[in-house]
Amino acid sequence: MNFDRVKYWTDPTQASDEIKKYKDGRFFKFSQPDFYINMTWGQRIIESAFKYMDKDWSILELGCNTGKTLAYLKENGFDNVMGVEINTKAIALGRKKFPLLKDIEIINEPIENVINLVNDFDVIYASGVYMHL
Repeated sequence: MNFDRVKYWTDPTQASDEIKKYKDGRFFKFSQPDFYINMTWGQRIIESAFKYMDKDWSILELGCNTGKTLAYLKENGFDNVMGVEINTKAIALGRKKFPLLKDIEIINEPIENVINLVNDFDVIYASGVYMHL
C-alpha cells in the first residue's frame, strides 16, 4: 500500500479506497477530527500536570487536532498557548465548536515543518501524534 502520511493527515477524506478500508475502516474512522471532539484524554493529561504548571507558562501542543485541549487550557487560566495541526478541517471544526480558540494561534503545517521555527516554550506536549510522524 502506498501511503503518504503528510497528504493523508492533511485531509484523510481524500485517501484512496484501499487506505479507507485498511483495518476494516477503523484507521480511517479514527482519522476524522469529529471522532475526537468528545474525547477527554487530553484534558486528563493536562489535569495531571496542573499541579506542576504555572498559569503564565507558555504551552505548545503538537498535533492539536480540533484544539479542544488548548481551549480547555484557556478555560483554566492558561493564556499563553499555541497549537500546530496539519488538518485544516480539524482546525475549522475546533474553532466552530470551542469559542475560546478565537484568540489562540494554531499553525496549519506538518509538525516537522515548524518545530524549529517556533519560539521556546515552557511546555511542549502531544497526545497521540508521535506515532504518525
